[in-house]
Amino acid sequence: MLVAAAWLTVAVLVGADVWSVPTAAIALAALGAAVALTCAAVRSRGRTRHVWGLLAGSQWAFALGDGWWAADALRGIETPSVSIADIAYLAGYPMLAAGLLALVVARGGREALPAAADGLVVGIIATLGVWHFLIDSVATGSITEVVIAAAYPVADVLLLACLAWLVTASAAWSPAAGWIAANVVVTVGADLWYAVDVARGGSGEGPLMDAVYVVSYLPMALAAMHPTARALAWRVPLGGAAASGRSRVIVLGAGVVSAPFVGMMAAMEGHSSVFLVVTAALSAVIVGRIAGVVSRASRDRAALEASEELLTRRATHDDLTGLPNRRALLEELTRRLGGAREGVVVLVVADLDDFNLVNDGLGHATGDELLRKVADRVRGAARGDEFVARIGGDEFVLLTSAADGAGDAMAIARRVSAVLEAPFMLTSGEVYVGASLGVALADGTEGREAQELLQDAGIALYRARETGHGQCRVFGGAMRQWVAERHSLENDLRRAIDHDEITLSYQPQVDLGTRRMVGVEALARWQHPTRGHVSPAQFVPLAESTGLIVPLGERLLATACADARRWCDAHGPVLTVSVNVSARQLSQPDVVERVRDVITASGVPTGMMVLELTETALATDPARMRQRMAALRELGLRIELDDFGTGQSSLAALNTFPLDAVKIDRAFMAGVGEDTRATHAVAAVVALIHALGLGSVAEGIETEDQARSMAALGCGRGQGYLFGRPSPAVVIDALLADGGRLPIAPVSASRSR
Repeated sequence: MLVAAAWLTVAVLVGADVWSVPTAAIALAALGAAVALTCAAVRSRGRTRHVWGLLAGSQWAFALGDGWWAADALRGIETPSVSIADIAYLAGYPMLAAGLLALVVARGGREALPAAADGLVVGIIATLGVWHFLIDSVATGSITEVVIAAAYPVADVLLLACLAWLVTASAAWSPAAGWIAANVVVTVGADLWYAVDVARGGSGEGPLMDAVYVVSYLPMALAAMHPTARALAWRVPLGGAAASGRSRVIVLGAGVVSAPFVGMMAAMEGHSSVFLVVTAALSAVIVGRIAGVVSRASRDRAALEASEELLTRRATHDDLTGLPNRRALLEELTRRLGGAREGVVVLVVADLDDFNLVNDGLGHATGDELLRKVADRVRGAARGDEFVARIGGDEFVLLTSAADGAGDAMAIARRVSAVLEAPFMLTSGEVYVGASLGVALADGTEGREAQELLQDAGIALYRARETGHGQCRVFGGAMRQWVAERHSLENDLRRAIDHDEITLSYQPQVDLGTRRMVGVEALARWQHPTRGHVSPAQFVPLAESTGLIVPLGERLLATACADARRWCDAHGPVLTVSVNVSARQLSQPDVVERVRDVITASGVPTGMMVLELTETALATDPARMRQRMAALRELGLRIELDDFGTGQSSLAALNTFPLDAVKIDRAFMAGVGEDTRATHAVAAVVALIHALGLGSVAEGIETEDQARSMAALGCGRGQGYLFGRPSPAVVIDALLADGGRLPIAPVSASRSR
């Protein structure tokens, strides 16, 4: 602003004829612009430096010409009509035009070439006008004087053509580029004013003319000093965006007006009709190009609207199923909550049961196909204004309203569940899936937020999944307290793992024939500083669902290996140590390497360590589990199936997994030795296990009758309260020191490992 104010002050002084040496003011203005442009060229990089270099060269040429005039004025010498100043000026115009062209290429590259036709049309029209109004009227004097007199208007025509190309090729303008364009406009305007004045018999001199030339250098200096100078040559959108720009329409519109005017004026003054024919043809060309601009702008606008519609849809809809997504659901839910003055808003969230088994076992393509078919069914089951959405993964939502609250909500949930129970015919075959559902209700008087209601439905869904497949729960106030308690327990569990608060207790396993201890099972125990004893049935599932079971299991395995190494060093490898490994742990890609590292670090003989897996682990991606189990056995570890009879596997399936033994769940022990049918059932299980070449371990033995019966059935090992409760490692130390003999007495206490 200070620079512009100083420049304008000089111009006012010159225009008011206060400054006695106006040519010196012009020379100083030109010099200032040249210095500013040179600094811009030095600061710039890449294509921008090339542009600023050409612009700076043109301004130095103009400054040389103005300096020559100023020197003659200071010496009182009249500058001849053809001088070194003219040579300097006429050298500056091509460099300025080259700078404009370099800017066009730098900003648009090859994409700017189509706009060159607009610049050519403007150049032709300007050439005709200049020829008729200026060059033809001043074609007197020597050849040199005529050439010099004609060169200035021709140079201005060149600048106008280049400027038109720049304007029509650029869809966006930076302030620095705008100041450069302003410099060209003012310079050409001043030159044409000078030429017209001379053509009319004037001298082309005067304070006001000098002030205009002073001002003409200001825009170029401002362009060089503007913060956007370094970004002058950054690529900008061209093509369709430029074609619809108002600047192009204005330029071509000016051509439509000026071309016929030039032709008619030339014809009226007796010139050849060629002027009229050429200008008419140019007018037709320009009209055609304007029509093309308007047509292309219309197509671009239609394409833009289509793109915006597509982007909006993608932002609010799921690409896979075409259903509205979470964002669209929250918007619709907010609208309905705001208008629900009568009735109740019902939100049902359905989560497919064991979808990961389909996705992992049959492939993601099959999983995607299943999701699309589920979406079609849920969409088809919707009634009236019911809103269906997919909010991520395998979770689908039905949003509706009901008059009777919870009663109607459960009927709606059952309708959703029913449509998902029928089999799905996929490319890979028939697939059955069910769904667990969570329901949340709200009416317009509660002032509920959409996100809050969706969170409540999610909590109800989580509770439904906890109770088994195909279950449905309606959110209640107690569930929120449950969530808070679960969150608090999860935080405590994280701290407990970090501070080694979770310890191991060991329950003896005995040879049912000799009644001597042959192994122990490591069981996690948590004594919380304020909660007291936290049951494994409470924190183990939590660790499993949150993924904390992975670091917890690794630490417990390391502890069990360390105790086993100590017992081995003191008494030899007289017993095995069993450690539970969850499905989540076994699904880790590097589980084999992690187990190997723990075993190696402890130095325990691998033959002493037993890994116990549940049936759930075997059902999750069986092929991969089989591979990892085989790799673990290659380390020398034994692998046993824990809690057999409570999961999803069958005895026939066991033959395909690399197992060493099967642990019969305590549920089979009820009635053994007392009830004939129960005893026969267990006998069949033991016989089939042995037929598969596997060892057998009976869990939950609490009475002497159960122990004798299982021994008579050929079961190799037993575990339960009859032989000992889970105890700290020091108790096992004492038992080993006593030769592994156990104090055995009938137990009637509550059953536990």
